Amino acid sequence: MRITLHIGAHHTRTPRLVSAINAGKKAFARENIFAPGPASYRPIISKALSQLDGLPPIDEEEDAVLAEILGDKTDAEHLIMINEDWAGERALMFKGAQLYTNIGETVQRVAELFSKHELRISMAIRNPAFLINAAQTVKVPPISLKWFLKSNDPMDLSWQAPVDQVQKVLPNAKITMWCEEDTPLIWPRILRKIAGLPEDAPVRGALLAIEDALKPEGVARLRTFLRNHTLSTPQQYERSILAFLDKYADETVMSAACSVPGWTGQTVYDLSQNYEGDITALSKREGIDFILPYTQDDLA
Repeated sequence: MRITLHIGAHHTRTPRLVSAINAGKKAFARENIFAPGPASYRPIISKALSQLDGLPPIDEEEDAVLAEILGDKTDAEHLIMINEDWAGERALMFKGAQLYTNIGETVQRVAELFSKHELRISMAIRNPAFLINAAQTVKVPPISLKWFLKSNDPMDLSWQAPVDQVQKVLPNAKITMWCEEDTPLIWPRILRKIAGLPEDAPVRGALLAIEDALKPEGVARLRTFLRNHTLSTPQQYERSILAFLDKYADETVMSAACSVPGWTGQTVYDLSQNYEGDITALSKREGIDFILPYTQDDLA
């Protein structure tokens, strides 16, 4: 069986991904893809990990966990599960002066529950400047963030370090990655890739990643446009989305400021340049399928 684990990161559109996968689960079922709701499998996995207390499971324990998750879906060929805490606890995401310092250990413990199966990992990343900005503005900021900002150089943050850990502990797992900033343009491709569907397969929940970036009028007009036009290539889809963003973008969302105390515009610029370097390096790395917009030149 193929098992896909989406592991975050926090402060990306993981909740929207859960909704989109749930919206398509009936269509997925026709392809023998099982996408249960998080409320069903997360407690099962958490309980198993707690009982194992850091030890690897024996075959019987692995089989029992999978059987409990599948229930009567024993004919499933692909299982999709999502939990951004599988990258690490949000509270500790900045612990150790780096992003997700313990991601390798955390992901490995979950992966060990399914070691007899074909494992795939998916993960969205985000510009660290705006990741930190988002983390500090939620009701309960990560407890590790205040310490990080006080005692560390944000320029040391890199997505390559956590990905190094994942590849080290799961050398045979195929990894799919994308940038949170690109999500509105590439959302249908993300859904197809996670599900393992052909590039031209229809998907449900295709607008969930862009609805919050458009004014209500723009969302309504985009729905009408997509109903009345057949976009046969990802390039056509991306250019259509770019056109709607250009005309109907909700500027309060699309132009959100980065206001971290003590930072200047140069800080944000330098962090963004480092992030671009991470994207370039990771997109060329063996074992990683990095989903980038086909219309990147249009974004420059």
